[in-house]
Amino acid sequence: MAQHPAPGQCLTNLPINQYNIVERYHAAYKQYQNHINMLKSHAWKCSLMGQSSELEMEMLYIRIRMSEPDLVYEISPNYGFSTMFILWALHDNHKGRLFSFDVNEHYRKSANCIGNIVGGGRFNFIHGDIFDTFDPTVAVTGLPDMLVLDSFHSRNQAIWYTDHVFPNFSGRHTFISVHEVHNPTFWNDPDLSANKERDMEAHPAWMATEEGLTITDWLLYQPYVCGVHSMALSRWPAIYQAMNDMRTQIMGVDLRTGGLRPHIQENPTLFFELNCPPLCPGVM
Repeated sequence: MAQHPAPGQCLTNLPINQYNIVERYHAAYKQYQNHINMLKSHAWKCSLMGQSSELEMEMLYIRIRMSEPDLVYEISPNYGFSTMFILWALHDNHKGRLFSFDVNEHYRKSANCIGNIVGGGRFNFIHGDIFDTFDPTVAVTGLPDMLVLDSFHSRNQAIWYTDHVFPNFSGRHTFISVHEVHNPTFWNDPDLSANKERDMEAHPAWMATEEGLTITDWLLYQPYVCGVHSMALSRWPAIYQAMNDMRTQIMGVDLRTGGLRPHIQENPTLFFELNCPPLCPGVM
């Protein structure tokens, strides 16, 4: 089973948040350093397209290792860069399945990159519109322990998450990540597809995207949310620099100048947990 405290139990560790993020990921990088290096040696053979940065994918890998989910849903994997990190983490956990949903089948172009880590029936691809395929899949698999969301970045998409998807997890401790919450290059996907630049006077770089604001506004009113953190350079530049400095000391490669994709630096994924149990007495 995934690491969900039973009803009535409490958390023995403070979840990762924006204030302890460097300290907590320091311990995680030390623990999973060799595993991440093995993943990277495999990833160098691939040329996967996409907009996810290497740092946020390492954070996703660590999050999966720490939470040990039995079932992960990934919405819109595109060419499979994030898929590779998810599957590798499940492989290293020796447990867990991944269901990836998309309207395209671009991931097939990356089959040689993920082919040797999808054994044992871990990987399942659901082709079609997520609005149509989500509920029928949940009816078969049950609710996932983790949601990795990186689909159409608009207010309407975010409302579907907050009004239709998240309420299904009422009372269930669930790990969530949403990509592009803080990305200063665009306001929403219609702007991006029309090659329109973001209006920096109306929407300055530090502000979340249209999708991101909808998600963060919703989170403000949820009583049992925890573990909220992000490496968004445009929003928390000092924490971003501290995180990269710490990581470079341990891993030996500075992702700001090297690694798989140094041209992508924004790291705008927002990580959080729903329906968190209370902290145990004395936990600070």
